[in-house]
Amino acid sequence: MFTAINSHGETICLLHLQKDSTKMRATTWHCPQCHEEVIYKNGLAKRPHFAHTSQSICSKKEEETEKHLQGKQQLYEWLRPFADDLEIEKWLPDVNQRPDVWCVINGTVYVFEVQCSAIERKEIKRRSSNYFNHGIQVIWVLPERYLHRSSSSVYLQEWQLETCSVFPHSYPRLLFIGKQLQMVTLVSYLSPRKSSAFTESLPYTYSSFKKIIQPSSVNLEQLSGQLIYKNECRYGKRQLAKGLSLLVQEELLAARCPIHLHPSEVGWYVPAQVYINEPPLIWQLYVYLNLQKHQDQGLEEWIEGERSEIAKQLQITERQAELAMVQYFYLYKRMTTLANRGVTHPFPKSADEGHRYDQTCFLYSNCSITRAELG
Repeated sequence: MFTAINSHGETICLLHLQKDSTKMRATTWHCPQCHEEVIYKNGLAKRPHFAHTSQSICSKKEEETEKHLQGKQQLYEWLRPFADDLEIEKWLPDVNQRPDVWCVINGTVYVFEVQCSAIERKEIKRRSSNYFNHGIQVIWVLPERYLHRSSSSVYLQEWQLETCSVFPHSYPRLLFIGKQLQMVTLVSYLSPRKSSAFTESLPYTYSSFKKIIQPSSVNLEQLSGQLIYKNECRYGKRQLAKGLSLLVQEELLAARCPIHLHPSEVGWYVPAQVYINEPPLIWQLYVYLNLQKHQDQGLEEWIEGERSEIAKQLQITERQAELAMVQYFYLYKRMTTLANRGVTHPFPKSADEGHRYDQTCFLYSNCSITRAELG
């Protein structure tokens, strides 16, 4: 870590001062959080930093890699010229968390977390929810070595999907840190670990920060991966997993509809997909069938009544379930309205007919995507 408390009770940040190694080692330093004694280190392998002793019992003790230290310093130096307030490793007692970088920009509180190693998805979900519940926008940042792509696709592990930033009116974005920032925008689901995406290299400037939090700007060509996925679902080229898909298929069987003759209004990419393990076709069919049972309810009433059960079935938080419900609801309404698709005969009679409906829905829904649909 870069911060520690000296014998005078002052919090010192190594990024702010010229370091005299002899004096620094002669000073007694303490952790700002647990107040245990920490050691000043300045070796060949890592930049100067403080570290807990091997006997430490601090709950936030961790062995930081040079990449982690470098990433924190890069973020801090990037944000410093334009942040209204900025601290590195600021302890947030209400959140019980010490983010790598904390800042206030234009009245909004942000925290940046550099995640250099694999971590359980539920832990990222827990931390992100905790920040959100305290009115803080978290932005996760991954080392550039985790960026695996080919052509217009990226390959992501489950925990990496959970680090996506989903800003209002935007498709999900991932940030990778290196000589420049790499911003990856996910626009289509291809498989549980593969997404259509486009990547932009961004310099460390204020304009880049604004670009990260601003609404997405995409075109039909970039979204074409959505049709590829839909075609594979329509013509039986997708292997169906167990779990929720069995429940969905039972309901479709009761309606005398094989899954390849699903309504065209399901199976599309929405930003909340990054939180959900189930593929778009399956979870949206589940939500669609639920929505049909509550057509007499308004959006808010439907969400209030069904959010908890949908969160349980999709194995996500209630906040994430609400985002998924809202995003799908507006997408569904837009498709049924603009493509003149009523709900009295929602199931196509053949795969080819369904394919034609899919193309119509795709063109109408994406020519002018509303902000409400993107959250």
